[in-house]
Amino acid sequence: MTRIAKYYIVFLITILQGFLFSQDIKKIIELNNKADSVLRSHPQLSQIFADSAVSLSLQIKNDSLTYLSRHKKAVALYVLGDLNRSLECFIENKGLAKKLNQNSKIIESLNAIGNLYVSNERFDNAKLTYHEARAYSVFTKNKVKKCLVESNLAIMYSKIKQNDSAIFYSNLVINNASEEQAKNLSFMGNIYGTLLSAYSEMQNKDSVAKYAEVVLQYYKNGGDLLGYAGTLYNIGTFYYKLKNTETSLKYFELAYKANPDNVELAMSINKALGDVYYELKKYIKSAEFYNTAFFLKDSVNKLRTVEKLSEMEVKYETGKKEEELKRLSAEQEISALKIKQSRTLTLVSVFSVIVFLVIAGVLYKQNKNKKQANALLQKQNDEITHQKKEITDSINYAKRIQLSILPPDKMVKRLLPDAFIFYKPKDVVSGDFYWVEEKNNLVMFAAVDCTGHGVPGAMMSVVGMSLLNRAVNEKDLTKPSDILQHLDMGVTDTLRQNQEDNAVKDGMDLSLCTYNAHTKELQFAGAFNNLWIVRKNFSSSHKITSDKEIFFEDSLLEIKADKFPIGSNTDGVADNYTNHKIQLQKGDYIYLYSDGFADQFGGPKGKKFKYNALKKLLISIHDLSPAQQHEAIKTAYENWRGNLEQIDDILVIGVRV
Repeated sequence: MTRIAKYYIVFLITILQGFLFSQDIKKIIELNNKADSVLRSHPQLSQIFADSAVSLSLQIKNDSLTYLSRHKKAVALYVLGDLNRSLECFIENKGLAKKLNQNSKIIESLNAIGNLYVSNERFDNAKLTYHEARAYSVFTKNKVKKCLVESNLAIMYSKIKQNDSAIFYSNLVINNASEEQAKNLSFMGNIYGTLLSAYSEMQNKDSVAKYAEVVLQYYKNGGDLLGYAGTLYNIGTFYYKLKNTETSLKYFELAYKANPDNVELAMSINKALGDVYYELKKYIKSAEFYNTAFFLKDSVNKLRTVEKLSEMEVKYETGKKEEELKRLSAEQEISALKIKQSRTLTLVSVFSVIVFLVIAGVLYKQNKNKKQANALLQKQNDEITHQKKEITDSINYAKRIQLSILPPDKMVKRLLPDAFIFYKPKDVVSGDFYWVEEKNNLVMFAAVDCTGHGVPGAMMSVVGMSLLNRAVNEKDLTKPSDILQHLDMGVTDTLRQNQEDNAVKDGMDLSLCTYNAHTKELQFAGAFNNLWIVRKNFSSSHKITSDKEIFFEDSLLEIKADKFPIGSNTDGVADNYTNHKIQLQKGDYIYLYSDGFADQFGGPKGKKFKYNALKKLLISIHDLSPAQQHEAIKTAYENWRGNLEQIDDILVIGVRV
């Protein structure tokens, strides 16, 4: 082969490589545009497009396009809630920006890293990162970036209640904002909102009054209805804490009218209005707002459950797509190697083979990507349609599980032959539960009220039931105070409540009895929930009122429970509960209960039923049979509640000696 022919082949290959690189760059830009277009509607698809762009830009060793593509991938991961992987991408981009020696990109990456540290509540890391970004902006005299970083510093300091620092950086932004930033109503509304929040925390009434109207005007002019309504709610909360009920009511009502159908904000506003009207002794209006708040709370919990399920599915699908992309990338590398090995010495063969493979590869990738995108979209539509049914089925199955672990009716009838249990969950599953067990010829029974109701309460009830069974069947405990101490430490250990970084502070209130049928001796211990004993007339020798015993109308003896709950032992030390011994007489009636009945709103004025009314009800019916008492309690409850919403789980247990 002549030298001219060799040069000609090299020349053609160089031109072809340039053509292929230009096609790769065009493809990267196209992928990034696609990532932007579906970011909000299908963030998992956006992440896949951006990931493809990153891989391709790394192959052609284009650092600028790698930075841009990885930035879009990090944003998509943030929207998906995968904060750790998003943080990794931004940290990689910070190193790449320093390699490119582009200060604006360094500041951009540091600012994003700081935001993610704040989202993860790693405030010390965020502080260092933001200050590094601010130093770069000062060094490069980038006024816009500097104000953006300082606004984030102000927001961060506000979150951690360092109000002086929040005010300092807020004022820096207000005084030094660029012309474009000063015209950005949302940006300025947020920074003035940070000032307002800081002064509210400091209870500076003059500054709150000064900046409240400024913030409201910015949000109103900018059309930010959620920001406007949220600010009205925050101002109302500020005045409510200052006991200025009338002023707080004005702002809460304005927030109620302005809220653009945001469920979480609506829940908070309705709860606040319920509190204010209750203080103003307008009980019916208070009950209406409380009921709406409780309804909205359940809606928020359901929405969060759906979002969690969607997030899990997204992570699963994203992982599958990443594996598919890796497989395709490996196939492309093998194909390219085969192409290089199969090149002939003639110009026509080299050119035709390369062109053919390039065209075939592009068409194959386009067709493959299109099929994958269509399949993903179809799968999402099917899953969204089916998702509601799955959640409902899961909750109903949880109800079956919860009912199966409650004491069987035959067991209750055998151990407590002359007793009734009025059990009315608020939702499908319940946070209240009853427990009956036998050990060493002693019968133990309890009424337990776990934190919350619905699914969260039911999860706590499973923990409580398990710990009670273990206390008796594995630890051989029968003394009520010992059982409560075991339960107290068991909840703390199970929920890891003695760890500083753990935010789960849930627990339970309960009353627990151990009864000896032969001696008629009753032992009792309680956490917040008292024990009631009804007897026609207690002897005068017994009528001694103390901190632990209180008489009601000469017929009801109330044994006081201890005022500390089960669980929440952050010091890792279990509480010591008081053990009471009571000698019962034939005909005595023992009552255990949760707070659901007494706290129910109803009646002609929409007020709570309250404990004194419940005591009078039980005294009036204690001579009836268990079945008749159950029906009387049910009727009294339904008549009191009327058309109002049930606000909590209800449990009343009655046992005749």
